[in-house]
Amino acid sequence: MTAVLNDKFSLHLNSRPVRTEAYGTQERTEILSLAALDRAREEITSWPGYHQTPLRRLDGLAKAAGVRSILYKDEGSRFGLGSFKALGGAYAVSAVLQAEVERQTGSRPTTEELVSRRFSHVTQDITVTCATDGNHGRSVA
Repeated sequence: MTAVLNDKFSLHLNSRPVRTEAYGTQERTEILSLAALDRAREEITSWPGYHQTPLRRLDGLAKAAGVRSILYKDEGSRFGLGSFKALGGAYAVSAVLQAEVERQTGSRPTTEELVSRRFSHVTQDITVTCATDGNHGRSVA
């Protein structure tokens, strides 16, 4: 359901909330599935500037903790955001924009096509926001 707030803003409500049980047995299998993981991986690895982030060995910390090894996945350089949550928000925004372009044109664009502004006539009036200005918010921006 979409509620139009005024001529510039609308609120898109979850059309499939499950209020009779904990978040949602069925939704969890749709979101946290290997197929969803494959789709997300394929999309994100196609983004301009994507690269795998390095694993850093923390040998001193491992020795102090009495364990064989500790590896740290260094997300600090991911897309220039300095953050470990740089993918989820951007992935969600990309999906929203792709879906809207597909709805209006009948063809789902790649992220590269979105970035090239090829579909700016469709996307230029879309505003996406989130309730944080932290790592996730920076990713959405």
